Amino acid sequence: PEERAMVRTVNSAYSVIEVWRRLVAAADFKVLRAERAALRRNDKLQEANRLFLKWAQEGEKREGPAYSIIDSSYLKVEATAADIIVILTALYQRADDIPASPLKRVSFHHAVLQMGTGGFRPGCLEDTLCKQYTISVVRDPDNPTRVKPIVTHRIDRNKIKEAEKTCKYRKQTSVAYSTTLVPFHLLDSASLVITRAIQMDALDLDVSYKSLRELLQRPRLGETGRIDIPWKEKFLNEPLFPLKYTEFSAIWNRCLHVIGSRKDIRPYSLRVGAGARMDSMVLPDTHPRRTSDSQLTSICRQPVKRPTELRYGPLRTCFRK
Repeated sequence: PEERAMVRTVNSAYSVIEVWRRLVAAADFKVLRAERAALRRNDKLQEANRLFLKWAQEGEKREGPAYSIIDSSYLKVEATAADIIVILTALYQRADDIPASPLKRVSFHHAVLQMGTGGFRPGCLEDTLCKQYTISVVRDPDNPTRVKPIVTHRIDRNKIKEAEKTCKYRKQTSVAYSTTLVPFHLLDSASLVITRAIQMDALDLDVSYKSLRELLQRPRLGETGRIDIPWKEKFLNEPLFPLKYTEFSAIWNRCLHVIGSRKDIRPYSLRVGAGARMDSMVLPDTHPRRTSDSQLTSICRQPVKRPTELRYGPLRTCFRK
């Protein structure tokens, strides 16, 4: 017979509350108690009196530093696909009211899509380098006579030390995912990457291409199913989308003002729900968030066609077109 067996002990909301209460009590007794004693020995009574963690049931008086964050916290509201489309539409259609250079405008566009797709922090998207992207041409799995471009985005993570404290499996320094073209330009991050690379003339090719269409017409895959297009050596460490967080924040706030947002929506809202959207690519999405064709038509003032199923398309899943 087995001497040990895993038993599920947390199986109700009350159990979760009880576990949290014991955790708070243990932190106060085992960690803060020694800190309070050390401060009192150094005649720092005022600081020692602040180092208390207390827990109270609903209806009881709540006090202590554990509750001091309640007043400063804010509601984490998700930026939906419709919100993102409205902001990006204003970015270009109201360009006179949103001052920014063309390159900064495109970089902001790319950063918004990255945050909405993978929930990345704005700091991870500052001045992303050419070597963080891999542009490939692959054979269309649904139609072998056609080819399609694939862009692999590698986003370097920040705050790695904090993540290692919470999970031993989160020690990877970067996250990578791939996208392809989607028939809706505002949500097409792959075309932004490829077009920017062509504009910089940063691809190491025998012939300089002037458009994405030319790039797709030239490669001959032959027997292979994929070709990775290399970068020119001098561009590897050059920013593909130069953008600082202060610049992102300024354009973001200006876009909110131009679209007449009644609430101060934080950039953090782009990250809320992004994990669930990415997770739905492998697990059934029980709460789909869809934007109707009529909504998109009213926003973009043009008919919108639903894209076909794309095998390499997180954006297709994340934004539910």
